Amino acid sequence: MSMKRQYSFPEGHWDWIVELTHHHAVRAGNLVFTGEQVDLDPQGNVRNIGDLASQCRNSMRYMERLFDDLGVDFADLVRLIAYYVGTAEDEARLMSQLAETIGPEVRPVISMINMPEL
Repeated sequence: MSMKRQYSFPEGHWDWIVELTHHHAVRAGNLVFTGEQVDLDPQGNVRNIGDLASQCRNSMRYMERLFDDLGVDFADLVRLIAYYVGTAEDEARLMSQLAETIGPEVRPVISMINMPEL
């Protein structure tokens, strides 16, 4: 027996420059899976180049919109992977910003992956 799936691609959400047939998130029963959320605009243009705090804030806003669309919130989050470019100090600031955004109700597993470039 398969679960009914609910897909999410909210109006005005970021998109790629090329045409793809995908959704940003899917819900099947109590499980929600999202793709990576990035600081792009609906036309696929990169926003806030070099501003990690703004990129994080905007990416998490996109995540929140997906969660709202699928009837969940950050309290339901169990795992988050954050890819970033930066230093150890940037990682600490980013982790603090993520904790503030997610809120104190939940403690998801957060994997921070430093990349040479994205």
